[in-house]
Amino acid sequence: MAARAGDDDGEASWPSDFGLQVGVDVPAGVVVAATIRPGVSWARLDGGFGWNYFAFGVQGGVTLAFVRASLTPTATLEGGTSFDSDLRSPLSGLSIPAALRPSLSSAGYSYASGLLGLELGDPAGSVFFVRAGLTRVWSTLRGIPAGSGTLTSTPFHLAAWAPAASAGVALRLW
Repeated sequence: MAARAGDDDGEASWPSDFGLQVGVDVPAGVVVAATIRPGVSWARLDGGFGWNYFAFGVQGGVTLAFVRASLTPTATLEGGTSFDSDLRSPLSGLSIPAALRPSLSSAGYSYASGLLGLELGDPAGSVFFVRAGLTRVWSTLRGIPAGSGTLTSTPFHLAAWAPAASAGVALRLW
């Protein structure tokens, strides 16, 4: 008989343990993702969609939990992209100086994050998680003001390190 995720030997038959993950994530926003344990009980893969108030995006990641208990320490690597959106809209809620508006007509970003966290719940079932770490975010802006009212066509590349955090639930469906 094939072993399942959560059995004592730590191995599972493929496919195993499908689920749903819902959370709030910085820098992704609200995230809804499908999850799977890829044949081992100590790893969970996720992939799904995000919404950061300005635009939709995609995100994927892997969470590792080598110790399995009702309070489990975890390490997560994730990455994603927020698709370009027009931040000049009055509906965006941003107060943007007139000189910068052209450069924000098509703004999006990509990121890669490393987080450490804790999961509370049944390691073989559903858990609540909190995570914190660092993210590398990068974006390219076009139409940057070049002085005297002109815009440059040269893209402006931005990259920064920033804090990252997430909280949510990972639900095991079957």
